[in-house]
Amino acid sequence: MTNLALAALPTELASDQDLADRITLLAGQINAANHRLLKLIAEFNRRRGWSGDGTVRSCAHWLNWK
Repeated sequence: MTNLALAALPTELASDQDLADRITLLAGQINAANHRLLKLIAEFNRRRGWSGDGTVRSCAHWLNWK
């Protein structure tokens, strides 16, 4: 399993460009993580992993419950 803990941000960044670079890097990582999440949800839905004991009506219902 991947460690998702983030290092503390330095109190001062070297420059505005350093800050901009960190923002764009993090935005890209967030987008990549969202993509992985959606691929997992799609596979879970395809397998009907949410159906369980029949009380959950849909994958969306399961996601809302969880």
